[in-house]
Amino acid sequence: MLDTFHRYAQPYIEFQKLSKGLSDGNSLRILDVGANGIGVGRYLSEENVDLTLFDIKEFDSELKSGNTNINFVVGIESEGLPFEDGFFDLVVSIDVLEHVPKSARKSFMNELVRVSKNKVVVVFPEGKSTIKAEKVMSYIYLRRNVFLSEHEQLGLPEIKDIELYFGDNQKIKNLTVKSSLNLFLWFPIKIFSTILTRISGGKWDLFIFQLYRKLIFPVLNFGPTYGKCTVVEVGQK
Repeated sequence: MLDTFHRYAQPYIEFQKLSKGLSDGNSLRILDVGANGIGVGRYLSEENVDLTLFDIKEFDSELKSGNTNINFVVGIESEGLPFEDGFFDLVVSIDVLEHVPKSARKSFMNELVRVSKNKVVVVFPEGKSTIKAEKVMSYIYLRRNVFLSEHEQLGLPEIKDIELYFGDNQKIKNLTVKSSLNLFLWFPIKIFSTILTRISGGKWDLFIFQLYRKLIFPVLNFGPTYGKCTVVEVGQK
C-alpha cells in the first residue's frame, strides 16, 4: 500500500501541474502504460481526466464493467503503442521498465515520448544496491514474488542508461531524474504495506494516498534510494 503510494505520488504531482493550466470544461488525456489493473486510475478522482490504460494482457472483465469511464486498450508489446504522435497530455509508466528486456528498453522509453505532447513520468527500481535489497526480500517471500524474480532475471535499469535511451530524441525538451524512497526505509515499508493491505482491504486508499503524498512522500527521497523517477518534458530542444 504505502510503497505503491510512493510510486504514484510523483505522477500525480505532474498531473496537478498540468491541470493548473487547463481551461474550464477541458480534460487531460492520460495514458498509463503497463497498468497491471486499474493503475493510476485508483488515485484520480478528478472529473477533468480522460484516462487510458494500456497493457499487453487482457483486463479483468469486472474491472472494465466497474470503470466505464476508463479506456482499456490491449496491445502487442513488439508492435509499440497503438496511438498517434502526441495524443496524450501525460504518459506514465510505473514499475514497468525493469520488466522490459534490456535490448528493448530504449525503444520502449521513446515510444512513451512519441505519444506524449507534454510530459512522461517513468518510475522504476534502480541500481546494484536495490538488487541486493530485493534478493533479501525475495527470500522473505520464499521466492514466490514473480515481480522480484523477474527483476533479478532481466536486471534493473541503471541511472547512467537513462540519458542514453533519449540521447538522439529531438522531441525531448528537458529530462529530470528524481530519487524515489530511501533504500533502508523501502524494506520495512514494503513489509508493513503487505500487512496493511490485507487488513484494510483498500477501503481508505484514496484518502490515505492524499495524506501520504502531501506529508510523507516529500521527506523520504534522501540518501541511497530504492528507485528513480524520470520526468520528461516533451517539446523541441
